[in-house]
Amino acid sequence: MTQKAISFSRIAPCLFSIIVDYMGFGLVYPLVTAMFTQVPETVFPHIESASARDFYLGLSYLLYPLFMFFGASFLGDMSDIYGRKKELLLSMGGILVSFLLMAYGIYVHSIELFLVGRGASGLMAGSQPLCMAAIADLSTAENKARNMSLVTLTNCIGLVLGPFIGGVFTETYFLQWAGFSFPFFLAAVFALVGFGLIYFLFEETFVPNREKTVKFTRPITIFVDAFKHHHICLLVSVVFTQLLGLMIYYQIMGIYLRELFHYSSAQLGYFYAFVGLFFALGILIVLPRALKRWQLEEIVGSGFLIMGICAMVSVLYTNEIYLWALVIPFAASHSIGFSALAAIFSNAADEKNQGWMMGVVAATFAVASVIAGLSTNLLPFTGARGLIGLGGAAGILSSWVMFYYAKKHRPHRL
Repeated sequence: MTQKAISFSRIAPCLFSIIVDYMGFGLVYPLVTAMFTQVPETVFPHIESASARDFYLGLSYLLYPLFMFFGASFLGDMSDIYGRKKELLLSMGGILVSFLLMAYGIYVHSIELFLVGRGASGLMAGSQPLCMAAIADLSTAENKARNMSLVTLTNCIGLVLGPFIGGVFTETYFLQWAGFSFPFFLAAVFALVGFGLIYFLFEETFVPNREKTVKFTRPITIFVDAFKHHHICLLVSVVFTQLLGLMIYYQIMGIYLRELFHYSSAQLGYFYAFVGLFFALGILIVLPRALKRWQLEEIVGSGFLIMGICAMVSVLYTNEIYLWALVIPFAASHSIGFSALAAIFSNAADEKNQGWMMGVVAATFAVASVIAGLSTNLLPFTGARGLIGLGGAAGILSSWVMFYYAKKHRPHRL
């Protein structure tokens, strides 16, 4: 069957919402790394000790995925009941409020308001699973992997734009009135535009299933339901270990670069934007060719293996060019592997449960990110290099589980 891409105009509004979502996700990393590793602390001056700074840095990392764990599964299931559009509007509106809370918290030097906003942004971060469900509504088994790559590509745009905004617009030599709060105010403007695009231009892609119900225990039972099926259990294990490795690398590399080369917030922004750029180029250049030659499971396993190896060898030499060069295969292999894995996940669910299945993916991401955020408490014992090496080991483990899955279950060939 001929692989036809989805009409871009049908899903452009919700793709923009993913850009906003991931822009907010990405801009936080150069900001909080710079805020909580500067001495003395000027944004929240009452935080004085190094251990307190490490604690709040880890808390800033983990609050987003912790609340996402609860929010993603609810939004995913509610989109199966009430439709994709209403939940996308709820997601964008909540993200808008969360950006304003974080911006105001920094402006008035309130760590409490900043952390509340950080948690709220995770609670409302449901645009990716909702958009993935909408794409699944419009896809066939033959073109689903290619169509799902639109989501990952859109993620990458947000992951380039977010760190760039978060790094550059904190430096006063670009704008005299810039600072740590300004990128969040700017992100709030993007969220407002996203809300308007969804409200006026997005057409519903799904006929709601009012027979389905949402339970308050859903964030827990979503995993219980998933683990009742052996093949889904294995897929969850793949995505958990891979994302754990990815998030440890993504979080700790900023600290590592700041320790080695004393990077400013702008330099950290450039680095994270560079990572996002090669996330995108992997999808644009490598993925189309890989889909023509290999099975989905082979793409996932090989991609995650390369990613894990790159993370592990990145700590062997403290050379700046060496670290930046390894980003290229690391980022590209992650993006093509995760795009193929998203299609495998979607193929494992029927049409009525696409929202639930994408909620499983988002909840698994949340759990892996929470653990990665907690890993900052290990810095006094392992150092940044040790943690990055552990992240690489997790990526290699995810590859092994994927190859095991491929042996046990019939591969999906396009």
